[in-house]
Amino acid sequence: MQQTETAAPSFHEASKTTKLSRGVIRQCPACGSGKLFRRWFVMVDRCPQCDLKFEREPGHWSGALGINTIMSFGVLLITIIVSVIATYPDLPVGRLVAICLVVAICMPVFYYPLSKVQWTAIDTCMNPLRPGEVKQPWGPPPAHDDQGSKAP
Repeated sequence: MQQTETAAPSFHEASKTTKLSRGVIRQCPACGSGKLFRRWFVMVDRCPQCDLKFEREPGHWSGALGINTIMSFGVLLITIIVSVIATYPDLPVGRLVAICLVVAICMPVFYYPLSKVQWTAIDTCMNPLRPGEVKQPWGPPPAHDDQGSKAP
């Protein structure tokens, strides 16, 4: 008779592609749940479905700020390049400056909530979910059993 291993509760961690895709559409990277924001700038502390804590460690949101800055400068650069190409050789400098100011002010404001979810998705790709960090079946089971067992 063969001995069978004790079956640990199984879970299916989302692939990195799935996590990043969920980040793009403002869903929890662990379970895919939406409704992560109370208002445009106010994100819930934990996912309502899997209980993932979005600020996984102190300073977590500096990554979101970095992504927001990179994307904002990228969109501003594309705006400048397209505007110059479209209006060359008679550059309407005043109009181009006004357009660039609008992009430079609006892009970070509108993109910030998305950058927070995207950074959490990137973070969960780089630092996989730890045991007990989310509810089952979205993450690994807790590392130990708290049913009164004591270490010898």
